[in-house]
Amino acid sequence: MAERAISSREVTRRCAVTRETRPEHELLRFVADADGVICFDLKRKLPGRGVWITASKPILAEAVKRKAFNRSLRRNVQVPAELPDRVEDALRRDALNRLSLANKAGQAVAGFAKVAQAIDKGKAAALIHAEEAAPDGCRRLDRKFIAQGGDEDKARAVRIFRFPLEVLSQALGRDNVNHAAALQGGAGTSFIAAAMRLCQFTGDGIAQTGGPSRGETSAGNAEPAKQDTE
Repeated sequence: MAERAISSREVTRRCAVTRETRPEHELLRFVADADGVICFDLKRKLPGRGVWITASKPILAEAVKRKAFNRSLRRNVQVPAELPDRVEDALRRDALNRLSLANKAGQAVAGFAKVAQAIDKGKAAALIHAEEAAPDGCRRLDRKFIAQGGDEDKARAVRIFRFPLEVLSQALGRDNVNHAAALQGGAGTSFIAAAMRLCQFTGDGIAQTGGPSRGETSAGNAEPAKQDTE
């Protein structure tokens, strides 16, 4: 994870594994519960002394392996071997819950045509594709979205996310959602922050413009995808 300048106004924490000091939002907080079991503190509000780990699944796995929690808390604690997977699941649920809230607030749209229209009107703040979506449709929307931002918004390429079709459809309350967009506004921004946090942790999930998407072979031939009704 690349270093960057830290503003004097940012709250910082030190990672218990890398020993690097980073802005708080780039780390995850863990606490020991009453039984001495390490728990992920998603909202950073649980009582007790916190252990801060860089938001990266490999680094968290290293923390488990090296007993970084015992060392930081200066006592023996129980650390579930599946902790990295549990954290990934929690971050994914958080992102999808926020997408659902954005949808209820009128700050999300679904369907290729509605997403394209939101991009054209300058309202789309992020794109979301189903992992099973046809690669050609994803590329068309991605290029439109990135081009619409111009040189003033070069960060758009990292605001393209992927989720399994089933959970994406559930979050938006409709069937077979292949393409969606989070719109500008507080709820849409909240989803984007959670989705980027998930992508930072897993190291994937962000579409790479111009490269093969999931559902596309290395030779560039698209595999069959479900009908793009949404």
